[in-house]
Amino acid sequence: MAFAGVHSLGSFPAVTAIVRAILLPGICGAALLSVAMWYFWFTFDSSSWGKKALWFLPLYFVLALGPALYFFFVYLRDSEVASACAHIHEGQPVREPLS
Repeated sequence: MAFAGVHSLGSFPAVTAIVRAILLPGICGAALLSVAMWYFWFTFDSSSWGKKALWFLPLYFVLALGPALYFFFVYLRDSEVASACAHIHEGQPVREPLS
């Protein structure tokens, strides 16, 4: 944009609307993933305190990328999450229905 001499999208309202429509779901998704991974970190993560302390740094300081890395390297490798995903892919209920 700077090479073309355009310094702002304010003079292009259609482009501004398209950019907002594309970015807003990504921002909301990143915020939701961040809250969910912090909740998992506090509540369900059974790793040692050293691993949890190590993951604190990217979760806290690398706002958009840290929760995504935690999702792939910790959350998906958790035994309870893996078994629940396996049941879902096999079409079986995750838990027995209450009687």
